[in-house]
Amino acid sequence: MGTREPAERVLVDTSVWIDYFRGDERTVAALNELMEVDRVVLLDVVQGELTRGVRTEREASVIHDLRSLFHCLVPPDDAWEHAGLLCAKARREGFLPGLADAYIAWCAAHDRVSIWTGDKHFKRIQETTDLPVALFT
Repeated sequence: MGTREPAERVLVDTSVWIDYFRGDERTVAALNELMEVDRVVLLDVVQGELTRGVRTEREASVIHDLRSLFHCLVPPDDAWEHAGLLCAKARREGFLPGLADAYIAWCAAHDRVSIWTGDKHFKRIQETTDLPVALFT
């Protein structure tokens, strides 16, 4: 009997977390399913974006606790440089993504995890660069 590949890990982007915390039924059901099978991955910049939007100490506490609940990607020291180069390459193709999104895309590709996002610009990053960005659907 062959070795079974681990289930695909999914980096949940800020837009999905926002839908989840707002109680969007489809998002809650799908994300809870990923959580149950331990496939959710967190990235520091996503946690930072979520923290930026908190309005109460309770919300801040919930966002803070995400790091202890999920796998956290640990990007290499030069990840931000790679994100900047990714932006530069995309700009030459007529599209300039935000630096945070380029960082998310590069880190996800580097760690071979899919990105679950509601933002269309990740598809544009995929189309304008040679970065193997996998989008979770």
